[in-house]
Amino acid sequence: MSLNLWIQVPNMDVVRPMFNLSRFLYEGACNYDARWVWKRIEKGQLGDPKWERAELLGALKEEFETRLSSGQSIRSIQSYVSSVSLFIDYLEKHQRSFSLNELETSYLMYADYLFIESHKNYKKISKSSVYGQASTLSALFGSILDIHDGARLLKRTRIKFPPRVKKSVSKAAEKQNLEATFKLGHFLADGFYSVSTDGLKTVENV
Repeated sequence: MSLNLWIQVPNMDVVRPMFNLSRFLYEGACNYDARWVWKRIEKGQLGDPKWERAELLGALKEEFETRLSSGQSIRSIQSYVSSVSLFIDYLEKHQRSFSLNELETSYLMYADYLFIESHKNYKKISKSSVYGQASTLSALFGSILDIHDGARLLKRTRIKFPPRVKKSVSKAAEKQNLEATFKLGHFLADGFYSVSTDGLKTVENV
């Protein structure tokens, strides 16, 4: 079975290994660099291609090419592919379906997994990274599944935009800043009162 899963970049002949989604047909390929994984595939180290994944990968390829044609940057698509790679890794390790019919359910389960991981005491992923990952996939999968923006997949998860942490200033730092301000004030005052009356008259006569 022949299947072209190369993401085509408009007006560019440059071949980017990470844009070849065919590698995701093979179990475990997402754990290797896209530039070198084909050596393992050709040696049969990753087994036979799993053609049941073709429908999802084909839909992703079409979505990526549409975004490129509409003006999105190659760097953005690279980021999307990286997010998809992490999602596929989750599907493999948790033996989830690659079917488009199960994509919405799989996304929601993945988002819940990310949420739990980001709230562990010894978390391996930050809340901001989780939000970025979930938001990216929500946009991609929502477009593929024709889900309206008002019903975005992300809104159905427990993941929220992480609040910005304000930098706290310690009491010692506040005291140091206050002392510096006082010193500057004293310096200016000393300079002002050190000017003699004769000096002022001299300036006025200049």
